[in-house]
Amino acid sequence: MTEKTFLPQLETLLQGTIRQELAFANTEYRARVDRVLAKMKKRGLDVLITGNNPNICYLTGFQYTNTDYANFLLLRSDGHAGIVVAGTEVATVLVHGWIRDAKEFPSWDPAAAIPLVVDYIREWKLAGGCIGLDQRFEVLDPRAAQGFRDAFPEATFTDASEIIIAGRTTKSPSEIAHLQKAAHYSDIGMLAALSAVRPGTGENDIAAAASDAMILAGSEYFSTAPMVAAGERTGLPHAMFKRTRMARNDAVTIELAGVFQRYSAPLSRTILPAKAPAPLKSLAARADDCLQSLIEGVEPGRPIKELAKAVRRKLGPLHRDIAPMPSFGYSIGVGLAPSWKEDWLTIDETNARRFEPGMAFYSPIRLCIPGRFGVCFGDSWLVTKNGAERLSNLPFEHVEAGR
Repeated sequence: MTEKTFLPQLETLLQGTIRQELAFANTEYRARVDRVLAKMKKRGLDVLITGNNPNICYLTGFQYTNTDYANFLLLRSDGHAGIVVAGTEVATVLVHGWIRDAKEFPSWDPAAAIPLVVDYIREWKLAGGCIGLDQRFEVLDPRAAQGFRDAFPEATFTDASEIIIAGRTTKSPSEIAHLQKAAHYSDIGMLAALSAVRPGTGENDIAAAASDAMILAGSEYFSTAPMVAAGERTGLPHAMFKRTRMARNDAVTIELAGVFQRYSAPLSRTILPAKAPAPLKSLAARADDCLQSLIEGVEPGRPIKELAKAVRRKLGPLHRDIAPMPSFGYSIGVGLAPSWKEDWLTIDETNARRFEPGMAFYSPIRLCIPGRFGVCFGDSWLVTKNGAERLSNLPFEHVEAGR
């Protein structure tokens, strides 16, 4: 079966017994689309084009593994939508989402997607309309944006990058339930990883224990595979497991996230040895204090940058020795491989936004002294009307267990 004929044949199959796998009820997707349409109307947009895969997933349910493929969602001001995807991914569009108006291109030729987007605009007779482009963080290739402009010299183009993410900033009750389920898988994975930590155990063994436990509990395809680092490798931020075996007095850092319907709830812990040196104990205590202070300091209406400054002060002169730590967390929600994070809402000293109920964050307090050692304590949490609510049920004390 060639990709050229894949779409009509799959449509025929879906009229039979293939079961849809929606992450949310259609009413949830309808509400999301309606919010975007309201913002489009306010901006006078005839159509919105996005190539941001998490945004596409958020609005339509479309989820898949090959996120390096080019995809485009076009949302018309009357609510009709069309999608341009690689032929190999049409199945996931139809099974996971509500869109049925799709155009496909060969997966080996992503440039072929651009003319198909142009075709949609022409078919909809919007060649002279107002077109909004979601072009934040290079999710829309500059060549693609220029191709659209060249094809429609009479159209008005505008940056519409904030329209979709504005709705993703706070989570609905259904999204929060998904995050809670993902956090349950994360707890299971962390407990399995902690049980595997002992002298002579390899980083791969610990990662395998965590992965197996989460998958067997029900977790889906990971947005990011578990990260495990032992000994001096704990001093490398984001170190991946690489066959290193633990010595008796090695610390080990574990960072992982279970997944439910593409929602991830990351969790990280550093397990100290029974005879940890004083500098390592001190570093762990500092990281743990920063994390707890951050979570305890969350209040709806409080400026994010104010809390970030307060946590930064707790690091004191230590910031001269550790690897750069630009923020104290970032928002989470829809997470497509290879990342579980949302990129636009960070907890740092420049963010003038205020905390709002429904926001969801992951805060990894990673203090690493390259070449020596490091620690990482991180939790996922929600902003509620009363402050912050951790998603994990594991106590902080687990990271202090000696061996």
